[in-house]
Amino acid sequence: MSLGGNYVLRYLIREWKKKTLSPNIRSLSLVGSPFDVKYVIHNMNEQYQRYFIKYYLDTVVLRHDKMKFWWEHGIIDLEHLKASKNLNDFHQRITSKILGKPAD
Repeated sequence: MSLGGNYVLRYLIREWKKKTLSPNIRSLSLVGSPFDVKYVIHNMNEQYQRYFIKYYLDTVVLRHDKMKFWWEHGIIDLEHLKASKNLNDFHQRITSKILGKPAD
């Protein structure tokens, strides 16, 4: 199972919405997406987890104006978030705070 499959699907959907995909592409499907994300994260090696943390920080947290609100207003501690050692840390430091409920 791979979280990468989810990224590929999101990328293709985003490009489809921007109408930048080839007109020859008429449908999309995802094979091998994780059914139990907690299981996948728990069994993912540390290097791969650090890759996803860096990816999330670089492509989502630091680039989108809507995300800036959370750390510019002190809801999220950006330096603490950057220091996340695994995806569970990352989740507890951002996702659960944004959703306003404790992480599982």
